[in-house]
Amino acid sequence: KIGNISNKGEMDKETEGSNFLKTLFLDDDKRDLYVQTWGGTNTTARALKSIEDQYKNTDQWETIRKKVSDKLVLYIILDQDDSYNKYIAKNWPDIRIINDQSNFWHFAYAWKMHTEKVNSKLHGEWNFKNIKDGHGKLLSMYALMGDGNIIKGELPEEQRGTDAYLKKNPQYNKYDFISEGDSPSFFYLINN
Repeated sequence: KIGNISNKGEMDKETEGSNFLKTLFLDDDKRDLYVQTWGGTNTTARALKSIEDQYKNTDQWETIRKKVSDKLVLYIILDQDDSYNKYIAKNWPDIRIINDQSNFWHFAYAWKMHTEKVNSKLHGEWNFKNIKDGHGKLLSMYALMGDGNIIKGELPEEQRGTDAYLKKNPQYNKYDFISEGDSPSFFYLINN
């Protein structure tokens, strides 16, 4: 679903994405709902604002507010707009928040700064042998540095699968790991 993407932090308009979230926030599923926000919280904020607009001046407001607050867990990576601080934190203070300002970097652009013990499975030789080559269709599509994969919609200068990218970024070798800064939000959901 497409959310609030017209401007950084824009949460004025209801969108397909914000309406989808609103429906999930209000459903009767009692389980925790983890909302992963990787760029900014504005689509989530718009969904919450729509709920507030609909119920705030009704007898149902406190019940609805508690239901939504008890259900949601927001996992925020680098909080890249101000909608959390300006709206969610002030108007929905009981929602559980995991504000990840550091784990992002361990999987993103700074991964080469780790020890070799950590990085041993991120270098090209290991990746090619254990992931890319001969492990089925899905893993053959896994994007690695200079592997020839072109990612649709990615800016030309960010096409890390190209030889041109490797030439401009000599710190990487062919088949090295491509940073996945948002992975921590997914890993949090895995029972380890």
